[in-house]
Amino acid sequence: MAGNQSPATRLPKMKEHALIGDAAKIPVINSTPIISMSPIILPAPDRIIDIHIKVSAPTTGVNLPIILLSHGQGHSNYLSSLDGYGPIANFWASHGFIVIQPTHLSSKSLSLSDDVVHGDGPMFWRSRAQDMKHILDHLDEIETAFPQIQGRLRPQPRRYCCLLMGARSRDSTEDPLVDFFEPRIKAGVLLAAPGDGGDGVSQRVKDNWTFLAEHTHAEMKTPALIVIGENDGSPFLTTRGAAYHADAYHRSKGPKSLLTIAGDITV
Repeated sequence: MAGNQSPATRLPKMKEHALIGDAAKIPVINSTPIISMSPIILPAPDRIIDIHIKVSAPTTGVNLPIILLSHGQGHSNYLSSLDGYGPIANFWASHGFIVIQPTHLSSKSLSLSDDVVHGDGPMFWRSRAQDMKHILDHLDEIETAFPQIQGRLRPQPRRYCCLLMGARSRDSTEDPLVDFFEPRIKAGVLLAAPGDGGDGVSQRVKDNWTFLAEHTHAEMKTPALIVIGENDGSPFLTTRGAAYHADAYHRSKGPKSLLTIAGDITV
């Protein structure tokens, strides 16, 4: 403030975001401060580079459930890496979860060509699921690298992506469908995830990303929350509009819930 001027009313504390709107009315438990460590480098001898991860956790609490946060694709320099998704990762951590964020081989921050790993296909779709299995197999090493969370983890991770929940895909119609089902995953949250393949995918998908053209949720049986935006048409992926992203809800086995976000989303 200039001179001796002072504000008429001081704000009690900083909220999640001044423009969060009606979302602030959603009932949640009180937040706590968080602590993060990155990068934690998890050795992966069979991978072209070791797995670099970020781990965030509340400063208090024990028996904390784990969220495995798998980043999306895209051209952002940092969003598709361990450095992305700060608001949602911090929110989850401040409300009682341990959040583990790996950098997949498809990350823009690595900018690897699709042929650098033989047999992994476009977008390194196989290695994404393998990364998460590797993390689950090495939670002890992660705890050792981050002493502030030692002895505080609940042993069974709670969230992840469709391939680990039973969805299947393949590189061509001549290949068998690949099954990455992971029973250690107890529930999932899918945010605008790819839908089923078939006639509804775009010509771009058919020409470049066969694993999306052959994708199916028919065997996805793990409980999940499917989140879509009503205006998220994704024409580069599908000719079916936003309904494409709801396939994990409509075309899979097991208990599922669908959340549709109305209107446009500002980030």
